[in-house]
Amino acid sequence: MPLKKNVKKPETVRAFLSCSIRDRDIKLVLAAKQMLEEEYHFNCVTLGLDVSLPEHKDDAVKRMIAECECLIGIATTRFEAVDVDDRSQNLKLATVYLAQEAGAAHQLDLPLVIFRVGEVELQGVTNRNIYIEMAPNLGPSGRIMVKSQALMSTELRDLHARALERRKQKEKNILWEKVKTLTTWGTAAALAFSAMDHLSRPHCFGTFYYKKLDCKNCAVVASCKAEKVKRSSL
Repeated sequence: MPLKKNVKKPETVRAFLSCSIRDRDIKLVLAAKQMLEEEYHFNCVTLGLDVSLPEHKDDAVKRMIAECECLIGIATTRFEAVDVDDRSQNLKLATVYLAQEAGAAHQLDLPLVIFRVGEVELQGVTNRNIYIEMAPNLGPSGRIMVKSQALMSTELRDLHARALERRKQKEKNILWEKVKTLTTWGTAAALAFSAMDHLSRPHCFGTFYYKKLDCKNCAVVASCKAEKVKRSSL
């Protein structure tokens, strides 16, 4: 059999996984995390699951999201509420941190995708995006079950591509800032060198005389000769 050509493995992108890590949700979250990492090349990080940081949770989440390239949310039921104007409407709501973290990602212009479990009502930024409907329980094989496999694959591949594009743009911006900094420092160094050169010149600079011993042994004799020629041509 002919050997298969080496196929380049897609780059892994860092994704902030916004989700509940309560006991009732953890199996679903871990199964989704495994699928995202093994099949769609995301490196998922979640505070309290993969990462433990000393600062306040809000500060830690803000820093983690800023270090990521996209956000993936899993909206499971955290609260059941009643509409105050229509008591017949019972609402299922996700953890408030999902809307908060998605909002932070939106402010940073991070691409995001939301999985919605059951009939959870999505709020804020999470409700503006196409979401992937997901069953509250795992399938017989221990995998997550979604309403549309095709939609999930399309959305996750698009998210991966947008995250990579954002990474490349960020790298370009960092490189440009370095170039500007080096240019600034280079200009400053050139000006400093020029100033030092002027300060080191003797008071007789530009009056070179070939028979004078001091001129023959002077450290700036070459530039002194050039200056003399320049002055004589004015």
